[in-house]
Amino acid sequence: MKVVETPRVVENVYESMREELSKERTGFHLSDALYCNIKALIRKEGRGLPLANEQVMNFWRGHAMQYFIHREEDVTYEVDGVIMTPDIVDRFGCGLVEMKTANGYAEKFYPPEIDSHQIRQLMGYCKALDLLEGTLFAVFFIKYPPYLKTRAWRYQFTKYEIEDNWAEILRRKEIIEKALEDRALPTEVIKSFDKECGYCEVSVICPYKEG
Repeated sequence: MKVVETPRVVENVYESMREELSKERTGFHLSDALYCNIKALIRKEGRGLPLANEQVMNFWRGHAMQYFIHREEDVTYEVDGVIMTPDIVDRFGCGLVEMKTANGYAEKFYPPEIDSHQIRQLMGYCKALDLLEGTLFAVFFIKYPPYLKTRAWRYQFTKYEIEDNWAEILRRKEIIEKALEDRALPTEVIKSFDKECGYCEVSVICPYKEG
């Protein structure tokens, strides 16, 4: 028997997934207001760069888990010009459920705070569905031996929290749209978390990224 490693097969798989994940999206999506607005601006200007293999894998595992759990066709909502596609609605007796993959140990993963991008996203979906509660379902704790583990938290919001979050989403939307209109940098740089630049494919052309 002869065995020869074939990295080209792996690269072909990456390229196929990269092509699928890089399809152009029209309109303003909730995620555009949650993550770095410089990245959103660059992508909307048509200057986005291909996803790195590591990013492709992160998206791949999330999409794979979501497909296995929830195979129905996604339902899209639009509120105030913001497009939203919740992960799961009215399944598992949980109403609204947002799925996230997580690195690290399940026991050390704590529920995100209300100003985190995960919870801003969950509240955005609550706005679209006219709900005051939703569940964050974290999956793929890949460093938890000897098997993968999942955890879930139910968040109950006040109407004020939902509306206050939505006002912030619309404010961020306005910043990006104004930058596009003026062909200028955003008046305020907004990121979802401190280390986001390390996971960003456009950091090499970002005017704010040192080096």
